[in-house]
Amino acid sequence: HTRLCEACLAELWPCESPNCDICGESFQTDADASFTCQTCRDRSFAFEFAVAAYQSRGLVRELIHRFKYHRHLFLRPLLGQLMLKANEDPRLSDLDANWLAVPVPLHHRRYREREFNQADELSRVWSNDTGVPTVQALKRTRYTSSQTRYRRDQRMANLRGAFVVQKRFQARLQDRSVVLVDDVFTTGSTAHECASILREAGAKKVVVITLARG
Repeated sequence: HTRLCEACLAELWPCESPNCDICGESFQTDADASFTCQTCRDRSFAFEFAVAAYQSRGLVRELIHRFKYHRHLFLRPLLGQLMLKANEDPRLSDLDANWLAVPVPLHHRRYREREFNQADELSRVWSNDTGVPTVQALKRTRYTSSQTRYRRDQRMANLRGAFVVQKRFQARLQDRSVVLVDDVFTTGSTAHECASILREAGAKKVVVITLARG
């Protein structure tokens, strides 16, 4: 497995408190360790909270970019291991095989371009360490252009109706706690839409775990 040397490990920016209880964004603040940021106070998410292992900057951002866009699949075990740091959140202390891990899906057009789904790859490595089974419960039914150039409200509209629960997994989702897995959490628009669909299908609660916080 690829490993990081001490110098590279020192270049990682963990997502540590003080950070928002909902979106996980780190802040320089005098507030207690527990607080909700201004953005999340003004919004209602379908997921309970999101946690990320590291901030999407420097080395982590570069590793994700190489993995995702340059098919450096040898980085998969390393990135999956790095994502385990998110499990340190005390709200995830009851993670076990009764939970389900659901990766954010790619549209089949995007999958053909990339030939793999980075969220699924990370989820499978994470599952091996946690014992939480990964299931492909979500399908992306509508191709959406890159979210990066949209405002938050436009992102939400762009994603509406883009995901469905695959019928063969509907019974398995009933009253289950679900971890939605992705590589990067940015505005929460994708996570919110996916969590909405999972909750409508019967999931008891949805939390979000990502490798990085954008």
